[in-house]
Amino acid sequence: MKKKYLRAPDPTSVAEHVALEIAQLMIHHRTPKFSKIFAAAGGML
Repeated sequence: MKKKYLRAPDPTSVAEHVALEIAQLMIHHRTPKFSKIFAAAGGML
């Protein structure tokens, strides 16, 4: 696999599993799926 770099602010090497997660579609903030994740994260604070 070609090595991927995160460019923020300098090129930073990222693990393959991180690059694959970044490549996933974003979850819109008005969907039930987002609300569920947001509530779970808030419960861990």
